[in-house]
Amino acid sequence: MTICESRCVASSTADSDDPGTSAKGRSMENKDLEGLFFCCSRVRMAEIGDGTSNTFMIGESKSETFSQDGNQMDFWYIGSPQIDPCNCQTGAGATEQSEFCGSTGVPYNARAIPALSGYIKELSFSSLHANGGQFVLADGSVRFVPYNINAATYQGLGSRGEGESLTDF
Repeated sequence: MTICESRCVASSTADSDDPGTSAKGRSMENKDLEGLFFCCSRVRMAEIGDGTSNTFMIGESKSETFSQDGNQMDFWYIGSPQIDPCNCQTGAGATEQSEFCGSTGVPYNARAIPALSGYIKELSFSSLHANGGQFVLADGSVRFVPYNINAATYQGLGSRGEGESLTDF
């Protein structure tokens, strides 16, 4: 069964849930990600340098349960028993942040690209719409973002302080 769920935006660089499978060395376990919602995040509105109307907060994610490269593509909500706790003192845990957070550091709609690994697909945003998906911005507004958005712009909209703007697409 295919449904669409919403997930928080954690990063604009993370390419895996786990540091051991990250090609960039940026995983969802990092405590210093560029998005709004990540492990141990305490981002204040004043820290959104791009402006709240230019920063993704939540995006659609197509939920089709399948496995690839040892990754189960399924999404749950915060509080799911699959989600490891994030220990902010020791930095341990948080190995299943992709259950409720994604990254613009991987291609948009990566599930449609067969050659990509399951590690990347697990973090990708996508939707049931044919041409794109909905994103909630930090100001509370909702925008339809087409799949053909410039990749650098899309990636940047997942960060809170790199100077990207929605007018760039």
